[in-house]
Amino acid sequence: MTLKLSKNKNYNISNIKNIWQTKLEFWYKSNKRDLPWRKKENQDFYNIWISEVMLQQTGVKTVIPYFLKFKRKWPDWNSFLGATFDEILFLWQGLGYYQRAKNIYKTLQILKKNKKFIFTHNELIKLPGIGKYSAASISAILKNENNAVVDGNIKRIISRAFNIDVNKKDFIQIIDKIAQDLTPLKGNNLYCQSLMDLGAMICKPSNPKCIICPIKSICSFDFNKKKARGKKKKINKLGIVFYVKHKNLIYLEKASDRFLHGTVIFPFFDFFISDNQNNSQTKKKIIETWIVKIFKVKDYKLLGYVKHNFTNFDLKLYIIEVILNNKRVIRPNGMWLNENIGFDNYPFSILMKKVIKKVNE
Repeated sequence: MTLKLSKNKNYNISNIKNIWQTKLEFWYKSNKRDLPWRKKENQDFYNIWISEVMLQQTGVKTVIPYFLKFKRKWPDWNSFLGATFDEILFLWQGLGYYQRAKNIYKTLQILKKNKKFIFTHNELIKLPGIGKYSAASISAILKNENNAVVDGNIKRIISRAFNIDVNKKDFIQIIDKIAQDLTPLKGNNLYCQSLMDLGAMICKPSNPKCIICPIKSICSFDFNKKKARGKKKKINKLGIVFYVKHKNLIYLEKASDRFLHGTVIFPFFDFFISDNQNNSQTKKKIIETWIVKIFKVKDYKLLGYVKHNFTNFDLKLYIIEVILNNKRVIRPNGMWLNENIGFDNYPFSILMKKVIKKVNE
């Protein structure tokens, strides 16, 4: 493949492949991040698999304390064999995207049944929650397989270095082809992690450190000519959560959606986009529908609201207190908790913990 790079020159991928790899790997050896799953004693399937799943749609800084918490609870594979889903979920609370915890548990059951670890890309990609990127990353780190590891950071590096228009119709196919062409037949462990760190430390989405980039001499990106793009504005959403009581009992439910999957929640209505003009009417209609049709009472009390920032939107969640005259399971996934026992032993998301804190004020 021939591409036009800086200084109006055309380069064939094969001509710069060795330079590209050498410069990246030399830089990486002196500048690599000190991450717990990279320690020599953690270079096994258990540690790399858990860290890769945690890193899906979640930043390294957020993941590190959760990974270490897992390691304290289950130091190695043998100790992890007896882990239950509730135990995994409890340690996962606050990390988000709770379906990942479910996928870890499903994979654990598969591996226990098969009585063997899985290393190859083709085997890994069949496991729950393991996509193309995770399979390539795990197999590269553990077995040096030469499948291209391509995530958002690496797409950005390649598109900048080889002047690929992100709006191009076949952008993904071009990036994947270049990434595979650049991937070494041997030593992909070191190479793929050097790219990961370059994207995290040097070739950042904004304010890239081009002046100290190890591949700047063969990169077409010109930061000075790059048009400044405003940060994409997040949408605002509203939500309503119900704090339902009967005497000293609190009504809770087990979440089944992929974001909060398996965690304990207070019943809530799906979030809706805030349009300012109709917010009050929409909110009132939702509350009255739940109060009459689901809880079958007439009165309720507004306890306040909490705010929470999601990746793609900001949420304002109103808390409605409902007092029931009798104890009943309102929906199939519901349960009652004695408020004197407290919530500490249940897996709540950060959002639900904010609700608990607000209620207890």
